[in-house]
Amino acid sequence: METMRIKRTIERVSEMIVGASITIGSQKVKIEAPTFDGIYDPQVSNEWLADMNHYFDWNHTDDEHRVKFAKMKLQGKAKIYWMSIERQCARQNRVPIDMWGP
Repeated sequence: METMRIKRTIERVSEMIVGASITIGSQKVKIEAPTFDGIYDPQVSNEWLADMNHYFDWNHTDDEHRVKFAKMKLQGKAKIYWMSIERQCARQNRVPIDMWGP
């Protein structure tokens, strides 16, 4: 019983990392989480957040894993900004951001 639970957990984590898939008819379609590069456009960032929420809901991603996964999808300026926020939290002995959402 425990072995099956561990196997399902490993499968879910693997799907999160490489992208989920869905079978439509006889074809398997891969669904990947979008990346975000930090472009300063509120519409683009809001669309990325909405897309990530859809991805998380589709994959039944636990709240505790959402931030960890989302930060892997940051690129360029967005990744640099996030790392600076993490360093600032550490310097100020604040709890790191670990909850997804408002």
